[in-house]
Amino acid sequence: MTKQRILTTGLGLAATLSMVACGPAPVTTPAPSASPSASAPVASATPVASATPEVPAATATPVATATPEVPAATPTPAGTATPVPAATNTPLPAATSDISIIEKTTFNGKIFDDTFSPLEGVTVKAKSLNSSVPFEATTVTAGGTYAFNNAPSGVQVEIISSKAGFTTRKRVEVLKSNKQGDPNANRYDFGTDGGAATFSAAYNALSDKPEVVMVTPARNGSGVDPKTSFVLKFSEPMDKKTAEDTFTVRSFNSRKMTVDAGNLRSPGGANTVTGNGLIATNFLGTTASKIWDKDAFNISWNSDDTEITFSFKEEKLLPTDKDSNLVPDYNVAFNGFNSGDRLLKDKSGISRSDKHFKLTDGDFEESYKFSIKTDEVKPTITGITAETAENGGQNGDAVRVRYSERMIIYTRDISIAGGMENIAGADQKAPAGYPGTTQVASTSASSKNYNVTTVQTGGVTTYTGTWGALGGTAVYDTTDLTHKTVLLLPGFSSGTFTHVAATAANDTLTGTAVLGDGTSVAVTSANIAGANYAQIQTALNAIAGLAGGTFTVTGSAAASAANTTYNITLGAGATLGGAAPAKSIRYITFTGGTNASNMGISATTPYNVYPGVTAGTRMNLYVPGDTVRVKVNSTVLDPAGNTLDSSRDNASANAS
Repeated sequence: MTKQRILTTGLGLAATLSMVACGPAPVTTPAPSASPSASAPVASATPVASATPEVPAATATPVATATPEVPAATPTPAGTATPVPAATNTPLPAATSDISIIEKTTFNGKIFDDTFSPLEGVTVKAKSLNSSVPFEATTVTAGGTYAFNNAPSGVQVEIISSKAGFTTRKRVEVLKSNKQGDPNANRYDFGTDGGAATFSAAYNALSDKPEVVMVTPARNGSGVDPKTSFVLKFSEPMDKKTAEDTFTVRSFNSRKMTVDAGNLRSPGGANTVTGNGLIATNFLGTTASKIWDKDAFNISWNSDDTEITFSFKEEKLLPTDKDSNLVPDYNVAFNGFNSGDRLLKDKSGISRSDKHFKLTDGDFEESYKFSIKTDEVKPTITGITAETAENGGQNGDAVRVRYSERMIIYTRDISIAGGMENIAGADQKAPAGYPGTTQVASTSASSKNYNVTTVQTGGVTTYTGTWGALGGTAVYDTTDLTHKTVLLLPGFSSGTFTHVAATAANDTLTGTAVLGDGTSVAVTSANIAGANYAQIQTALNAIAGLAGGTFTVTGSAAASAANTTYNITLGAGATLGGAAPAKSIRYITFTGGTNASNMGISATTPYNVYPGVTAGTRMNLYVPGDTVRVKVNSTVLDPAGNTLDSSRDNASANAS
């Protein structure tokens, strides 16, 4: 018992000596400890955490090692005092906050307009973007200058400058603590005085000129729908006409599309659409293919005329491709196709003639670009309509073939459709005749892609063969603004032709007779004896094997002289073949012969004759109630280069 008391007393004395030895030296003048600098009052709070060095000593808690041999280690009883929780609480704020956050600083700047002049009366708002370090303040420029005090350093601060009639500008900066007091350390200008861009880029100046600040499709957007609408938001209310008249869409790069892959328009083949891929110049001159302007769109504005929407009319869209490598990118700019006008005006008449787009925190841009999706969907036949001459069909016995999608896209510079490459075999890819002269995919050649069967009401098949074999043609139906319909026009018996020069002795006419069984044979007239129409008629009726019907040639005068007019008809029931046996003639087309051009006849201006059909009228193929079936060749392409879906390539209807 005595031994234990002695040990306890010894430990207490040792602890007392140890605490005296380890404790702080006596301070005679407490004033220095009360002198935290006024320049950083918050920063002086951090020594409080460091003023707990006794706490680390508390980690030497070997109370169990109460060995009398180490009296210096026995201050643990004092160390186990309740300051331990305080020691853990004190450093937490310092651990979760950057020292820079609690340091205050100042920042300032100058604001200029786009003529490099200081701008008076600009409202400047500053706000911390760090939610744990709140700061928000507002001021107004005086002499074009602004300044803020007591702002947090080391965090992102958003600085917004605005003035009525000018476009708002924004900067996001991380403020420096600036202990050195450098007046330019935190200087953030908007614009410049025309000199060096030391504290701001020139494009950050406030401007009273109109500009585009937001767009759909997005700048550099991808995977855009080819039928997208275009939405442009302006910085202020606009003179609507200037925005509508100058809006254009061009191709942004050069692409030879699938539907045009084999073209030989230039050595090695030309690109379907062109572009130089440069935002600053692509839209200038003839650099890029013109695709659409305002005429392709329905146009609407919001209530205050700050936002315009261009929505494609039903028949319009951006050309695309089934191959992602061949899909063009597109470029939007304000540069009228016809006028080259680039002027945008706001409601007050202030205008901008270049760099219309401010879509980033960076510089203005002359235009913007985006990319669209591929189209890998095969077209199908959705139905047909068979019209009749008997019921007043505008085109006689014509058939309208309806596709599931547009089969031609008429852009401003080029029409995109199957057959456009204009090389051998192009006609097999064409839904209808490709626009233009001397096309391989002509209206007559493309009509051979349509296999037609007509069946009378009683079940008798009256025709099986291609529409082209009937002398018919295939054209895009201009009454269908969606361009999904192809119109199969029946053969047309040529009307009145005009002589270019007088017929001479021994002139001839040559051509092709298409027979009832679908075969074709060449026909040649006998030599024409002289320069009158009776002699032309005699020569035609001397065609070898002709029987069952005769030619009649009537002229505006007896003599077949220059500028006289004439018609050729063939009697019903005409046949060819004599004792071969004879075959019925569906039609004869005269395309040449000796001096046939004197009669105005050539391969490009043929003279077609149908037995029993009056000159200048169309053939009669079926009657109301007959069944008409159409099957389309699967070689036909849509504008994206997809072939027709062979599982849905036909349709039928009753003639009406």
